[in-house]
Amino acid sequence: MHEGYSAMMVHVLVLFLLLQSQNSVSLWEYRHTESSNEPQLICEATVPSDVTDLSFLDERRLVASFSNGCVALFKYQRMRKVLLNM
Repeated sequence: MHEGYSAMMVHVLVLFLLLQSQNSVSLWEYRHTESSNEPQLICEATVPSDVTDLSFLDERRLVASFSNGCVALFKYQRMRKVLLNM
């Protein structure tokens, strides 16, 4: 279980692609509780074009490829709640 989470909560980190006029990779958190069943946006990072593939290296790092041929490594910093493009 991740630091700072209650043992009573079920939590799942979900990566969500937000498709708007500006492309981004977003990290969402889902906690199923008695009072809420909605995902919460944790952070997001702007990306250069459409995402074609994603792969988690571990719980804090992921690699994304884009339709323009680029590849990016992202690192999630839990304490600051940011997704950094390395």
